[in-house]
Amino acid sequence: MALVLLFWTGYGLFELVSSFVYYTESGIPFSWSGKFAARMPVHLLWTLFVPFIYRFAVVRRVERPHRLRHLVHLALFGVPVAVLHRLTAVIAAEWVSGGAVPWTELFTAGRYIIAAYMFDSYIVYAAVVAVIFTFDYYRRYNERHAAAAGLEARLAAAELRMLRAQIQPHFLFNTLHSISALVHGRPDEADRMITLLSDLLRRSLEQTGRAAVTLRDEIETVRLYLEIQAVRFGRRLAVTYEIPPALLDRPIPALVLQPLAENCVKHALEKSRKSCRITVRAEEEGTDLLLSVRDNGPGLPAGGPAAGTGLSNIAARLEQTYGRPGLLTAQNAPEGGTAVTLRIPPERKGTVQ
Repeated sequence: MALVLLFWTGYGLFELVSSFVYYTESGIPFSWSGKFAARMPVHLLWTLFVPFIYRFAVVRRVERPHRLRHLVHLALFGVPVAVLHRLTAVIAAEWVSGGAVPWTELFTAGRYIIAAYMFDSYIVYAAVVAVIFTFDYYRRYNERHAAAAGLEARLAAAELRMLRAQIQPHFLFNTLHSISALVHGRPDEADRMITLLSDLLRRSLEQTGRAAVTLRDEIETVRLYLEIQAVRFGRRLAVTYEIPPALLDRPIPALVLQPLAENCVKHALEKSRKSCRITVRAEEEGTDLLLSVRDNGPGLPAGGPAAGTGLSNIAARLEQTYGRPGLLTAQNAPEGGTAVTLRIPPERKGTVQ
């Protein structure tokens, strides 16, 4: 309300200055007090009319399916508004100037007021309605934009949860199968695998609902998983960690390295009788964190897909999280085997639970 009053005050003063310039250039005497008393009430009274116009206009937005009907309503509503505004403006002007309100002449001169001055008030009414619609549509656009952004964030969170759900069961089922295979022939090793699996599941429960963890936490998850596999495969599996201590507290998406380690076991160890060497490495490149998991297995098939379902899910998670494609690369290492690299930008696109 204060802004509306300030606007009409400023508009009235602007008109007075314009009138002063016109009268001065035309050589006509100009009275500030007389013009102020005659013109300012006309503008300031709109401050009282605008709230009622706003309430009427916002209910009758010119939108389908009642576009024409609402437009007619707005046009007709402007007639009594213009008449009432002009009548009150005349009364207020007479009162401000100190003169008596000529009630008899005022009503007998009603035809003159309606025929001439009321048209000016009607034009102002139409402009007020246009401004109301402009701000109302702008406000509704921002609300819809905010709602759409919130919906997009919720959809992204749901998709991330779906992608994580597709990855998490793999290592659990494979580990249980390994324990089943060892429980009769090598019970001590099966017991150790159960202990390691218990620790792994405990960590998984602790991280439930967390979209991001520290690199330290993720490396511990990978270590537990690979220790389980080391019990199963013995000396055939060797693991090297090249992780600078300064990077251990960097945040990364949860459960992105363990599936890479599982791929190494699956393709380089389970399908061969040879030994497997897995290297987990972290390094900085500018502001990005590069994480890589390498093995000395047979490598990617020539002409085959560069990434299976697990890698595709991780790539999709990274793109959803950071809003950038191409953050996962899988290629044959120069020394043999497969190298999968994840590029982790310093900031996330949004907080995803």
